[in-house]
Order: sequence, then structure tokens, then C-alpha cells
Amino acid sequence: MAKELDQYELRPEIAEPWDYTEVILREKYPDLPEDLFQTPQAAWIGQKWLEQGDAAITDYGLIRRKDGGPLPCFRQEQAQQTQFQRGGMEMR
Repeated sequence: MAKELDQYELRPEIAEPWDYTEVILREKYPDLPEDLFQTPQAAWIGQKWLEQGDAAITDYGLIRRKDGGPLPCFRQEQAQQTQFQRGGMEMR
């Protein structure tokens, strides 16, 4: 992963699922009202998007691929969960 750092985006200001919801929606709809992101639904939606495996909130902030692709799986249980969620077959 260190060789491909330019393919990833690190956003230290994003620390919670509702922050991720705001990022995603503001990329498409920049004029949405701030109150929209202060709800339990925003947190739930952000968590669902994070569970898809395309981004992760770490101790350092949000990390995601710039091309929108899935993040690499580092743990076996994470790989199995991602495989199940995407309905695909594991490639070796």
C-alpha cells in the first residue's frame, strides 16, 4: 500500500459516519443545508456506506481510494465479510 499512496485520500477531519455522509452528499449536492447532517439517519447512512468497504474511518481520519474502488482487506474476517456483501467469489 505504501507504494500506491497517491491512489488514496486521507481526510483527518472526518471522524464519524455522519461526517462521511456529508462528504458523499456534498460532492454531488454542495448546497444542502447543514441541519440535514445532524440526524441519526445521517449516521446510519454513513455507516452503511462505510460497511460497503469503499472507505474506512481510522484513528487518523477517513481513508478511501481516489478512484472509488474498494479498500484492500488486511484481515481474513474482513475479506470474508466483503466477499459476502459484494456477492462475489474470492479470487486467489
